[in-house]
Amino acid sequence: MIYDCFLFHNELDLLEIRLHTLRDVVDRFVLVEATRTHQGEPKQLSYRDDRGRFCEFGDRIIAVVVDDLPEGEDPPHREHFQRNCITRGLGQCGPDDLLLISDVDEIPRPQAIPRAVPAGALYVFEQTLYYYHLRCRGTAKWMGTRLVRRADLTTPQAVRESGGAVVTNGGWHFSYFGGVEGIRTKLLSFSHQGAQQSGVADPQRLAACIADGRDLWGRAEVQFQTVNLDTSYPPYVLANPDRFAHFGAGPLISAVIPVKGRLDLTERCVSEIRRCLQTAGVCGEVIVVDSDEGSSREWCEANGCRWVDYPTQGAFSYPHALNLGVAAASAEIVLISNSDVADVGSKFVARALERFAASPMTGLVSVGFHREPINAPPRAYVGLWFAGWHYCVRKSIWNQIGGACESMSGYGYDECDTSVRLGLAGYVVEILEDIPCQHLAGQTYLGDAGRRQGLAEQLRALALSLGTEPRRVDEILAETSDAWQVVGEITEACRRRLRLRARIGLGDRETYGLQWHADGLHVQNAHFSSLEADLHDLSQLHECARVVQCGGTLRVRMPTRPDTIVSVLRSLPLRPVRLDFSDGFAAELRVSDGEAL
Repeated sequence: MIYDCFLFHNELDLLEIRLHTLRDVVDRFVLVEATRTHQGEPKQLSYRDDRGRFCEFGDRIIAVVVDDLPEGEDPPHREHFQRNCITRGLGQCGPDDLLLISDVDEIPRPQAIPRAVPAGALYVFEQTLYYYHLRCRGTAKWMGTRLVRRADLTTPQAVRESGGAVVTNGGWHFSYFGGVEGIRTKLLSFSHQGAQQSGVADPQRLAACIADGRDLWGRAEVQFQTVNLDTSYPPYVLANPDRFAHFGAGPLISAVIPVKGRLDLTERCVSEIRRCLQTAGVCGEVIVVDSDEGSSREWCEANGCRWVDYPTQGAFSYPHALNLGVAAASAEIVLISNSDVADVGSKFVARALERFAASPMTGLVSVGFHREPINAPPRAYVGLWFAGWHYCVRKSIWNQIGGACESMSGYGYDECDTSVRLGLAGYVVEILEDIPCQHLAGQTYLGDAGRRQGLAEQLRALALSLGTEPRRVDEILAETSDAWQVVGEITEACRRRLRLRARIGLGDRETYGLQWHADGLHVQNAHFSSLEADLHDLSQLHECARVVQCGGTLRVRMPTRPDTIVSVLRSLPLRPVRLDFSDGFAAELRVSDGEAL
């Protein structure tokens, strides 16, 4: 018989993976749980409290409760004592039975377990190390599970510390899973001495290590790489991605396709997206948002796509469909695509993931503009919006800015507004101009005659975003055949305001909210402790003064005359700390209690 013996703390999800992975090769599972942590603190018996979850394994689990951890010993001694208590569960074990000795997060690969072991032999399983989640793989192997005959067992701890014949491709070590709170609990409970005193368990530091894929203990030689799930993982994990999504088993990318009918376009688009995901070597799900409950839903269910119902009341709103799709997405990175796209660059997904990994301030990455009138703004205006028919966005940032603005016109033209709001929130929009993607709007929904109308709608959206009177768009369009002329009247105001926001230290904020109105920027509940900005007119100084908390610091630069700025300062609750008139005007100002100088 084979006995799988392991220490257990509270890792219920890893226990589930372990039991299902080894169920066909292991006869008995010896689970050893203590009533106190290795630090000596009392703890609940997690397996006893949740054993109903594993009832299908019934009498195959031998639960050993250790309620006599030694007093006055240091944490490593308590860990060794608990491991040696494995023998308390071996009462029915024969001398030729095989013992697997591990921690619960060290799972041997079933196919690698020998069925017969020579007398005196000891096997060491070389296991793949995963840190924090399933997509963060260590570059070095982990020597984890040991295998011996019962007759050759000295103590489980001695076996743990011994070398032996190496079993290659011997399984998985899922180390420090469970997110910030799970890791923190483990550090403060287990025998990792000095974790609290050294700051290793600090929640902010843990979050940074997880986000950056850095070693918890700062060891330069311990390196990790981001990987995709493949057949090398435990089959039970691959078969249950939703159940272990918190471990990273869910899709790396969620592709969202908002559409109103036109199943022919949906089929082609899904094929294009899957080709791109395969080229990038990433896992992903495809979500179709549609109101057609007939053929569209049936096709999605038959072809492995998720189908999100769009309510049929009223006119179709593309921004609303976008928000429904992003809300249903399982992944943090969401690929949004119109159904009527063609010639999608096969490298776009991989490049977009690289850009997101390079900077947490990259909020959105789009394909380049295909050179057609409806798709190609003059170069001067690229960057004020993006190619809204095929782009990737972080779901968390999308939610932070409020998603797509549903007050935009029926088929959207909302990318101008989204781009502006991303910029105002301090995030970067990147356009991969070397990876174009053709948008077939002229041949599908709008028709050639509708191109000018579509462009006008897009310009109206931009005007609304900037607080400009939208009727001015129509006036200019009536006077000129060059629809892009209207952009010149509204883009400079946008650029000035984006530059104003670009240097704000977002990490200093407590709460923050803003809205655009026809008369400018309205900031609500903003309390920056410091703000630094390049200003272009005196009205912006008023805006800055409103968003810095009392006692905070405001550093500004602007081209203006000394007599003008002095008169303005006298009208604002600002107290000069440093003034410099040598090159325009630069100042460090302290926000006072509301009384002007």
